[in-house]
Amino acid sequence: MVDASSPGGADSTADEPARTGEAAADVARAAKSKWPRRLGLATGALVAVGAVVTMVLVVNAPRPDATLMRTGELPTVDDLAAIAGEPYFRVEGSTLRVHESFEGWNVFTGSNDYGAPCLVVISDDYLRIECTPAPAQLIADTFPRSQSDDSMLRFILNGDVVEAWVYPHTEAQ
Repeated sequence: MVDASSPGGADSTADEPARTGEAAADVARAAKSKWPRRLGLATGALVAVGAVVTMVLVVNAPRPDATLMRTGELPTVDDLAAIAGEPYFRVEGSTLRVHESFEGWNVFTGSNDYGAPCLVVISDDYLRIECTPAPAQLIADTFPRSQSDDSMLRFILNGDVVEAWVYPHTEAQ
């Protein structure tokens, strides 16, 4: 049978498998060429989302109310006497380093007879000493600062500096 629509009257059924095979090869080539580009776009999108999440976490991370640096001063005789009055901790007076004070609290770092780092905070009527073996985090919490203010202070030794955190009083629910 001769197909009148085909040029030269050739049989169109003979060319059908060849056209179908070529079309399938073209589709496969097109699909293969899009995968590397799509993979690159997906990777770029994941990197961008990861960067945004990291920035949000860094910006919104809690920060201390103050960072107390070493002053280079020597502890006073009164401070040394108060610390020596707590023999349980065995803080070596010669190792004490004075840090900036914070809201009426004098802050010191040093070590005890066993070589453990110590954090000492002193106010007019209160002394808090904490010593713990490295690498544990050294934290000293204080009681309410005054009768009218129930907030608590937390001092955290972080390398060579002491971070001061203020925790306001909240009503129990």
